[in-house]
Amino acid sequence: MEAIGVLVGGIAHDFNNVLAGITGNTYLAKSEINEHPERLQERLETIEALSFRSAELIKQLLTFSRRDMVDMHPLELTSLIKEAFKLIRSGIPEHININLDYPEEIILVNGDVTQIHQILMNLMNNAKDAVEHVKEPSITVALDVVDVDAAKLVTHPSCQAGKYARMRVEDNNGGIPEEHLQHLFEPFFTTKAEGKGTGLGLSMVFGAVENHHGFIEVTSKKDTGSIFEVYLPMTQTTVVTQQKETTSYHGNGELILIVDDEKALADITAQLVEKMGYHVLIAHDGLEAIEVFKAHQAAIRGILMDVIMPKCGGVEAADRIRKHAPDIGIIFATGYDQLKVTHEHIVNPSDAVLTKPYNVEALAKAISHIIDS
Repeated sequence: MEAIGVLVGGIAHDFNNVLAGITGNTYLAKSEINEHPERLQERLETIEALSFRSAELIKQLLTFSRRDMVDMHPLELTSLIKEAFKLIRSGIPEHININLDYPEEIILVNGDVTQIHQILMNLMNNAKDAVEHVKEPSITVALDVVDVDAAKLVTHPSCQAGKYARMRVEDNNGGIPEEHLQHLFEPFFTTKAEGKGTGLGLSMVFGAVENHHGFIEVTSKKDTGSIFEVYLPMTQTTVVTQQKETTSYHGNGELILIVDDEKALADITAQLVEKMGYHVLIAHDGLEAIEVFKAHQAAIRGILMDVIMPKCGGVEAADRIRKHAPDIGIIFATGYDQLKVTHEHIVNPSDAVLTKPYNVEALAKAISHIIDS
């Protein structure tokens, strides 16, 4: 239970940081709508990216509940850090001077995207809090490649010598007291005022770095500042880049039944689906979905079905609907674990499963799939 508490608390801490970025960008978008309308596109894109980052944090909780390994695969670290830096920067006060230094060379590591993002987010937010009362606050994020020999690894015996990607976060906070340095990565250790910190951010960083078979070091000088250096072993494995799809999925007036007990979500989904070129019907629980389908069975070409609903859940409603129309294509939308839907219930080959929040392209592709099938 203690491990669960640490994990949940740490992810809640990261989640709140992402929400700060979302609310900050929303405020700025509203304030700039008249004077600087050209900035709205960038603000909205940042909000969208932060929203999907929140979904990745929730996915970590689901992964923990299954006791699965994190999603480790070859990553190009420079572009990942640049993207993460841009998102995190939006949640940091503008009076803080922030710099990003990185090499032009390709830096490959075997890693988990969400955990590397968490490492940088926690270190940057820790630095942000540290320089809160500094007259000219400054934070520098830097990335480079270093050779790590056996001598450096004396205090990190589980790591191997070789080339490492080094991610450095430096601030001018005036230094960390010597007596605090040895406790920095302990869960719940914090020197911040009550309500300002959970004491979990740096412990989450430490755990994530260990998951990547790396190590972290801290140096701090009084009246100068602190430097956190994360070392991640590099890999020679080539990153497989996926080509961006250029296919356009657009309807021709087919009728789609949308089922979700959250009225606001059902309404916005209906607007999105109509914009794709479809007609829609809406039901707010499984029982209503069955009745609506029976009344319009000849016209309905596909169903977007929430899984967890009162009165009658999506899977049960789908089973009952298929007694009338065995071949109807259904998209199951779930805010929980996608694997639970696909593993615990038999679904037709024409079906699809989407995990909320899903992007518009994925929804359009799924609808096209169930109609074509």
